[in-house]
Amino acid sequence: MVVFVCGCNAQNKNTINTEAPKIVLAEAFSEGLAAAYDGKKWGYINTAGEYVIKPQFGSYADQDGHITALPFVNGTAAVILPAVEVEFDEIIKNGFALIDTTGQIIKRYDHIGRSYNGEYEVQISDRKYTINSKGERIK
Repeated sequence: MVVFVCGCNAQNKNTINTEAPKIVLAEAFSEGLAAAYDGKKWGYINTAGEYVIKPQFGSYADQDGHITALPFVNGTAAVILPAVEVEFDEIIKNGFALIDTTGQIIKRYDHIGRSYNGEYEVQISDRKYTINSKGERIK
């Protein structure tokens, strides 16, 4: 879903509000938050279109904003750290993280995949695991 924010002032439609958040692209809402791209970094917005987790997460190289801040599932989401471009399926030491709905890092990983039923596939060094939404190893 593409969202364009005009940044217009409510009193004077011709005045630009420079404090309006920039949202170039936003994904579907999950648990009241949606991953949103400002043209350089990913963050999360609430249903009012306000950033509640500021844009700070990276994206895949040559993907022009390909989503890398994934939807929240059971209160957590997988993201790329820091705000850099990486190659798809690239392994980066501590370059991925599981975050909570406030943006706090629960745990860092060398790679993390999309959640299925609240479980994530992660990699640390050369070992792959399945974790739950609390970051606990389950497989």
